[in-house]
Amino acid sequence: MNVSAITSQPNTNLFDTPRMMSFRKSLIVDPAELVTPPLTPKPTKATLSFSVRTSSPGYPQITPDQALLRLERQLLSMPTDLMRHSLLSAIRRKNPRLFFKALQSDLTGLAPIVYTPTVGEACQKYSELYTEAEGLYISIEDKDNVATLINEYAATLAKTPQIIVVTDGSRILGLGDLGIGGMGISVGKLNLYVAGGGVDPDGCLPVILDMGTNNEAIRDDPLYIGLKRPRVGLSEATEFMDKFMVAATEAFPQ
Repeated sequence: MNVSAITSQPNTNLFDTPRMMSFRKSLIVDPAELVTPPLTPKPTKATLSFSVRTSSPGYPQITPDQALLRLERQLLSMPTDLMRHSLLSAIRRKNPRLFFKALQSDLTGLAPIVYTPTVGEACQKYSELYTEAEGLYISIEDKDNVATLINEYAATLAKTPQIIVVTDGSRILGLGDLGIGGMGISVGKLNLYVAGGGVDPDGCLPVILDMGTNNEAIRDDPLYIGLKRPRVGLSEATEFMDKFMVAATEAFPQ
Protein backbone atom coordinates (compact mmCIF):
# COMPACT_ATOMS: atom_id res chain seq x y z
CA MET A 1 0.00 0.00 0.00
CA ASN A 2 1.32 3.40 -1.00
CA VAL A 3 0.43 5.60 1.97
CA SER A 4 1.95 8.72 0.45
CA ALA A 5 -0.31 8.41 -2.61
CA ILE A 6 -3.38 8.39 -0.38
CA THR A 7 -2.38 11.24 1.90
CA SER A 8 -1.34 13.42 -1.04
CA GLN A 9 -4.91 13.58 -2.40
CA PRO A 10 -6.74 16.92 -1.97
CA ASN A 11 -8.68 17.14 1.29
CA THR A 12 -12.14 17.18 -0.30
CA ASN A 13 -15.23 16.95 1.86
CA LEU A 14 -17.49 14.52 0.02
CA PHE A 15 -20.54 16.00 1.73
CA ASP A 16 -19.91 19.41 0.13
CA THR A 17 -20.22 18.29 -3.48
CA PRO A 18 -23.11 19.88 -5.46
CA ARG A 19 -24.93 16.56 -5.67
CA MET A 20 -24.74 15.91 -1.93
CA MET A 21 -25.72 19.49 -1.07
CA SER A 22 -28.80 19.15 -3.27
CA PHE A 23 -29.67 15.87 -1.55
CA ARG A 24 -29.27 17.43 1.90
CA LYS A 25 -31.64 20.27 0.96
CA SER A 26 -34.25 17.71 -0.04
CA LEU A 27 -34.14 16.36 3.52
CA ILE A 28 -35.05 19.68 5.12
CA VAL A 29 -38.50 19.45 6.70
CA ASP A 30 -40.85 22.26 7.60
CA PRO A 31 -40.96 22.38 11.43
CA ALA A 32 -44.76 22.52 11.26
CA GLU A 33 -44.75 19.08 9.68
CA LEU A 34 -42.96 17.65 12.70
CA VAL A 35 -45.85 18.46 15.04
CA THR A 36 -48.66 17.59 12.66
CA PRO A 37 -50.02 14.15 13.55
CA PRO A 38 -49.74 11.76 10.63
CA LEU A 39 -52.88 10.41 9.07
CA THR A 40 -53.83 7.06 10.52
CA PRO A 41 -55.76 4.81 8.18
CA LYS A 42 -58.82 3.16 9.64
CA PRO A 43 -58.18 -0.48 10.45
CA THR A 44 -59.78 -2.97 8.13
CA LYS A 45 -61.11 -6.39 8.99
CA ALA A 46 -57.94 -7.86 7.53
CA THR A 47 -55.65 -5.85 9.80
CA LEU A 48 -57.82 -6.49 12.85
CA SER A 49 -57.64 -10.23 12.36
CA PHE A 50 -53.87 -10.06 12.73
CA SER A 51 -53.45 -7.26 15.26
CA VAL A 52 -56.09 -8.27 17.81
CA ARG A 53 -55.54 -11.64 19.41
CA THR A 54 -57.59 -13.22 22.16
CA SER A 55 -57.35 -16.45 24.12
CA SER A 56 -59.91 -18.63 25.79
CA PRO A 57 -60.11 -17.81 29.51
CA GLY A 58 -57.61 -19.85 31.50
CA TYR A 59 -56.12 -21.42 28.38
CA PRO A 60 -53.57 -22.88 27.95
CA GLN A 61 -53.38 -24.43 31.40
CA ILE A 62 -50.09 -25.64 32.85
CA THR A 63 -50.30 -27.81 35.93
CA PRO A 64 -47.65 -27.69 38.69
CA ASP A 65 -46.60 -31.22 37.75
CA GLN A 66 -46.12 -30.19 34.11
CA ALA A 67 -44.04 -27.18 35.14
CA LEU A 68 -41.86 -29.38 37.34
CA LEU A 69 -41.43 -31.98 34.60
CA ARG A 70 -40.56 -29.30 32.03
CA LEU A 71 -37.90 -27.87 34.34
CA GLU A 72 -36.48 -31.36 34.91
CA ARG A 73 -36.17 -31.98 31.18
CA GLN A 74 -34.58 -28.59 30.61
CA LEU A 75 -32.00 -29.28 33.30
CA LEU A 76 -31.21 -32.72 31.89
CA SER A 77 -30.72 -31.27 28.41
CA MET A 78 -28.01 -28.84 29.53
CA PRO A 79 -24.37 -29.84 29.12
CA THR A 80 -22.91 -28.18 32.26
CA ASP A 81 -23.86 -27.68 35.88
CA LEU A 82 -23.12 -23.96 35.58
CA MET A 83 -25.81 -23.67 32.92
CA ARG A 84 -28.18 -25.59 35.19
CA HIS A 85 -27.28 -23.24 38.04
CA SER A 86 -28.05 -20.21 35.87
CA LEU A 87 -31.40 -21.64 34.79
CA LEU A 88 -32.39 -22.42 38.36
CA SER A 89 -31.37 -18.92 39.44
CA ALA A 90 -33.60 -17.43 36.75
CA ILE A 91 -36.48 -19.68 37.82
CA ARG A 92 -36.00 -18.65 41.46
CA ARG A 93 -36.32 -14.97 40.57
CA LYS A 94 -39.32 -15.46 38.30
CA ASN A 95 -41.16 -18.34 39.98
CA PRO A 96 -39.81 -19.07 43.48
CA ARG A 97 -42.64 -21.52 44.20
CA LEU A 98 -41.53 -23.72 41.29
CA PHE A 99 -37.86 -23.35 42.21
CA PHE A 100 -38.29 -24.49 45.80
CA LYS A 101 -40.71 -27.24 44.82
CA ALA A 102 -38.05 -28.59 42.46
CA LEU A 103 -35.32 -28.25 45.07
CA GLN A 104 -37.36 -30.00 47.74
CA SER A 105 -38.36 -32.79 45.35
CA ASP A 106 -34.71 -33.66 44.68
CA LEU A 107 -32.57 -31.93 47.28
CA THR A 108 -29.79 -34.52 47.02
CA GLY A 109 -29.49 -34.12 43.26
CA LEU A 110 -29.93 -30.35 43.03
CA ALA A 111 -28.05 -29.16 46.12
CA PRO A 112 -24.64 -29.58 44.41
CA ILE A 113 -25.94 -27.41 41.56
CA VAL A 114 -27.63 -24.75 43.67
CA TYR A 115 -24.77 -24.66 46.17
CA THR A 116 -21.32 -26.20 46.38
CA PRO A 117 -19.48 -27.13 44.25
CA THR A 118 -21.23 -25.37 41.34
CA VAL A 119 -21.84 -22.14 43.24
CA GLY A 120 -18.07 -21.68 43.43
CA GLU A 121 -17.77 -21.30 39.67
CA ALA A 122 -20.89 -19.13 39.65
CA CYS A 123 -19.26 -16.82 42.21
CA GLN A 124 -16.10 -16.62 40.12
CA LYS A 125 -18.21 -15.60 37.12
CA TYR A 126 -20.73 -13.58 39.11
CA SER A 127 -20.32 -10.35 37.14
CA GLU A 128 -20.45 -12.24 33.85
CA LEU A 129 -23.66 -14.06 34.80
CA TYR A 130 -25.29 -11.12 36.59
CA THR A 131 -28.80 -10.18 35.44
CA GLU A 132 -30.39 -8.33 38.35
CA ALA A 133 -29.78 -7.45 41.99
CA GLU A 134 -30.77 -9.92 44.68
CA GLY A 135 -30.65 -8.88 48.29
CA LEU A 136 -28.76 -5.99 49.86
CA TYR A 137 -25.48 -4.61 48.51
CA ILE A 138 -23.56 -2.16 50.70
CA SER A 139 -20.27 -0.59 49.68
CA ILE A 140 -17.48 0.37 52.09
CA GLU A 141 -17.69 3.79 50.48
CA ASP A 142 -21.10 4.16 52.15
CA LYS A 143 -19.87 3.13 55.59
CA ASP A 144 -21.19 6.35 57.13
CA ASN A 145 -24.67 5.75 55.70
CA VAL A 146 -25.13 2.08 56.57
CA ALA A 147 -28.11 2.63 58.87
CA THR A 148 -29.87 4.82 56.32
CA LEU A 149 -29.34 2.31 53.52
CA ILE A 150 -30.62 -0.59 55.61
CA ASN A 151 -33.70 1.33 56.77
CA GLU A 152 -34.51 2.38 53.21
CA TYR A 153 -34.16 -1.20 52.03
CA ALA A 154 -36.25 -2.50 54.94
CA ALA A 155 -39.08 -0.18 53.91
CA THR A 156 -39.31 -2.01 50.56
CA LEU A 157 -39.68 -5.49 52.08
CA ALA A 158 -43.05 -7.17 52.41
CA LYS A 159 -41.86 -9.15 55.42
CA THR A 160 -39.22 -8.64 58.09
CA PRO A 161 -36.27 -11.00 57.49
CA GLN A 162 -36.10 -14.01 59.78
CA ILE A 163 -32.59 -14.87 58.71
CA ILE A 164 -29.75 -12.87 57.15
CA VAL A 165 -26.68 -14.35 55.50
CA VAL A 166 -23.92 -11.78 55.06
CA THR A 167 -20.47 -12.05 53.50
CA ASP A 168 -17.66 -9.75 52.48
CA GLY A 169 -16.58 -12.10 49.70
CA SER A 170 -13.04 -12.42 51.04
CA ARG A 171 -12.82 -16.21 51.44
CA ILE A 172 -15.21 -18.16 49.25
CA LEU A 173 -15.15 -21.97 49.37
CA GLY A 174 -11.38 -22.14 49.27
CA LEU A 175 -11.37 -20.02 46.11
CA GLY A 176 -10.11 -16.94 47.92
CA ASP A 177 -11.16 -13.34 47.48
CA LEU A 178 -14.01 -13.06 44.96
CA GLY A 179 -15.22 -9.61 45.92
CA ILE A 180 -18.85 -8.94 45.11
CA GLY A 181 -19.10 -12.45 43.69
CA GLY A 182 -19.48 -13.63 47.27
CA MET A 183 -23.15 -12.70 47.04
CA GLY A 184 -23.67 -16.07 45.38
CA ILE A 185 -22.80 -17.74 48.69
CA SER A 186 -25.35 -15.71 50.65
CA VAL A 187 -28.06 -16.56 48.14
CA GLY A 188 -27.03 -20.22 47.90
CA LYS A 189 -27.03 -20.82 51.64
CA LEU A 190 -30.50 -19.32 51.99
CA ASN A 191 -31.78 -21.57 49.21
CA LEU A 192 -30.76 -24.60 51.26
CA TYR A 193 -32.20 -23.16 54.47
CA VAL A 194 -35.55 -22.79 52.73
CA ALA A 195 -35.56 -26.17 50.98
CA GLY A 196 -34.04 -28.19 53.80
CA GLY A 197 -34.95 -26.23 56.91
CA GLY A 198 -38.40 -24.92 56.11
CA VAL A 199 -37.45 -21.24 56.37
CA ASP A 200 -39.92 -18.86 54.72
CA PRO A 201 -38.25 -17.59 51.50
CA ASP A 202 -39.86 -14.18 52.03
CA GLY A 203 -38.05 -14.01 55.37
CA CYS A 204 -34.57 -14.43 53.87
CA LEU A 205 -32.11 -11.63 53.19
CA PRO A 206 -28.76 -12.17 51.41
CA VAL A 207 -26.21 -9.39 51.98
CA ILE A 208 -22.83 -8.52 50.51
CA LEU A 209 -20.54 -6.01 52.18
CA ASP A 210 -18.30 -4.87 49.34
CA MET A 211 -14.92 -3.80 50.68
CA GLY A 212 -13.01 -4.12 47.43
CA THR A 213 -10.96 -7.12 46.35
CA ASN A 214 -7.31 -8.08 46.19
CA ASN A 215 -8.02 -10.46 43.32
CA GLU A 216 -6.55 -8.46 40.45
CA ALA A 217 -7.86 -10.81 37.76
CA ILE A 218 -11.43 -10.19 38.90
CA ARG A 219 -10.93 -6.53 39.73
CA ASP A 220 -9.45 -5.74 36.31
CA ASP A 221 -12.21 -7.55 34.43
CA PRO A 222 -14.19 -4.91 32.49
CA LEU A 223 -17.39 -6.74 33.46
CA TYR A 224 -16.67 -6.63 37.20
CA ILE A 225 -19.56 -4.84 38.94
CA GLY A 226 -18.04 -4.50 42.41
CA LEU A 227 -15.68 -1.89 43.82
CA LYS A 228 -12.58 -1.77 41.65
CA ARG A 229 -10.13 -1.10 44.45
CA PRO A 230 -7.90 -3.16 46.75
CA ARG A 231 -9.62 -4.60 49.81
CA VAL A 232 -9.54 -2.38 52.89
CA GLY A 233 -7.46 -3.28 55.93
CA LEU A 234 -8.67 -5.26 58.94
CA SER A 235 -9.33 -2.24 61.15
CA GLU A 236 -11.52 -0.46 58.59
CA ALA A 237 -13.27 -3.71 57.69
CA THR A 238 -14.07 -4.44 61.33
CA GLU A 239 -15.47 -0.95 61.85
CA PHE A 240 -17.65 -1.36 58.75
CA MET A 241 -18.98 -4.75 59.86
CA ASP A 242 -19.71 -3.44 63.36
CA LYS A 243 -21.77 -0.60 61.87
CA PHE A 244 -23.67 -3.08 59.76
CA MET A 245 -24.43 -5.38 62.70
CA VAL A 246 -25.72 -2.52 64.85
CA ALA A 247 -27.86 -1.08 62.06
CA ALA A 248 -29.22 -4.48 60.98
CA THR A 249 -30.13 -5.39 64.56
CA GLU A 250 -32.03 -2.14 64.99
CA ALA A 251 -33.82 -2.46 61.64
CA PHE A 252 -34.64 -6.16 62.07
CA PRO A 253 -34.92 -6.75 65.84
CA GLN A 254 -36.61 -10.13 65.40
